[in-house]
Amino acid sequence: MRVGLFVGGHSRRMGGMPKGLLAVTPSSHETSETRETIVERLVRITRGAGLEPVFVGGEHRAAPYLALDLGLPLILDARDDAGPLGGLVALLEATPGEDVLVLACDLPRLAESVLEKLARPQVSQTLSPFVGDLWQPLVARYAWTVRDLAARRLAEGELSLQRLLPLVQARKLDLDDEETSSLVDWDCAEDIGR
Repeated sequence: MRVGLFVGGHSRRMGGMPKGLLAVTPSSHETSETRETIVERLVRITRGAGLEPVFVGGEHRAAPYLALDLGLPLILDARDDAGPLGGLVALLEATPGEDVLVLACDLPRLAESVLEKLARPQVSQTLSPFVGDLWQPLVARYAWTVRDLAARRLAEGELSLQRLLPLVQARKLDLDDEETSSLVDWDCAEDIGR
């Protein structure tokens, strides 16, 4: 199953620094013993789960990630400055007939078991954790059948993935407390190390 690592954000709250390039120290239960960037860790754990990671974003914003030479292709956003919905539409169009996983590039502690749960269902379905009162649309599985509605909403300028998930009857992905805490993201400098 293909996993889109979304690297197209502006990273304004991080002063323009590409968040996925921030270094993270592996947690005590991980096999890697060296510091790596967030995106290197995500590539390692997705490949370790037997999944196929690809970068998704605009060419300019993806350039620093491509410079890591991780052997990942880049799928260009369906439309510039359309946020994650533009990336989702492009990823689905580049993966015809198959469900895809979507991950933000700023998840330094994502549990491998979350990936396994997202990839596990044998039937096509859209799944996402629901934490507090919010979906986690950048830690999600999108069914191939979402493509047409997502493309239509993109064309109409309705860019919210939060509003898209209920429309496609997304199912809530059950996570335990440790898995839920692994969804922490680094959006601003104060988040680093959380």
